[in-house]
Amino acid sequence: GLHIPPAPNRLHQDLEAAFEMWLRMPCAPTTGGRVFHQINVASPGQWPNDYRISDLVMLRPERFSIDRNEFFEGGPDVVVEIASPGDEARDKLDFYCDVGCREIWIIERDNRAAEIYTASPGPTPLIMSDEGWLHGPASDVQLKAVGGGLRLRLASDVSTEHQVF
Repeated sequence: GLHIPPAPNRLHQDLEAAFEMWLRMPCAPTTGGRVFHQINVASPGQWPNDYRISDLVMLRPERFSIDRNEFFEGGPDVVVEIASPGDEARDKLDFYCDVGCREIWIIERDNRAAEIYTASPGPTPLIMSDEGWLHGPASDVQLKAVGGGLRLRLASDVSTEHQVF
């Protein structure tokens, strides 16, 4: 049957909005990409029978063709999941890899801890640099947990660095 989890709480929504704002400016203009929230990501040819809803996605121009307005047919370049206690964010990792997502971010809502996975062929976690940054190869974004918050920047470009509360 149909499975509908409860809507995310206000803190989850605030964190999602902060990420979306940063991904839209400066990230998307730099790549020519697009950023969306609450998008249906479907297995190719399986809409509406096999899909997941992500918090955020980023799509580069090479993948604009998967946009069907109501859903994406296949994996976007980047999927962002804000993980709240007891939710199903990590349960979606295999699905996102199977449909061709290049990069999956899991951000812990309560402590802002970040994980980035690539699909090769299953979810493969990236390792932090010596300075504590995670660098997503598809997004060219770096994430770093700092004092209960999360810092983001584009490919070592300090001028784009931003702290998400």
